[in-house]
Amino acid sequence: MTTLGAIVERVAMPHHELLFGVTTAVFGIEGGAQTRALIGDRPRIFSPATERLAIDPPNDPTIWAHATRDRAWLAHDYAAAFARVDVLVIPTTPEPAPRIDEEETPHVFRVVPYTAAVNLVGLPAVSIPMGTQDRLPIGVQIIGPRGADALVLRVAHALEQAAPEHRVARPPVRT
Repeated sequence: MTTLGAIVERVAMPHHELLFGVTTAVFGIEGGAQTRALIGDRPRIFSPATERLAIDPPNDPTIWAHATRDRAWLAHDYAAAFARVDVLVIPTTPEPAPRIDEEETPHVFRVVPYTAAVNLVGLPAVSIPMGTQDRLPIGVQIIGPRGADALVLRVAHALEQAAPEHRVARPPVRT
């Protein structure tokens, strides 16, 4: 990235360890309500773990109060980071994508700390391919401050143009 004119700097996120708990509570309550509305009386369309959350979300007001407080701390951390840098560039996930014939549920719990924060605090982000590991795609995520959607897309485009070898080819279609 320095070859593209960027100044690379580490940024501390002091409340990052709160993310999984906040995400579980907020997505369980807010997402559960939305998912129940989507599912209705249709047959199963989500993984069993997702449907369980929709059917039985956490309903303890204390959980919601703590999650709301901790969500504000996370938003503050991102605001402080963007006072120092224009964008954050982080891995999209800590591991390659799961194989298509694998159960994805165990992977979700490892991915949440990398991807959920942008949804939780309302930030624009884009994930782009950055090659493969063991023939499975890996990606990098560009996150920007609220309202900086165009900046996030420009940075993603610049990275894609600078490293075309990292593009992931589509697998052949079986007929």
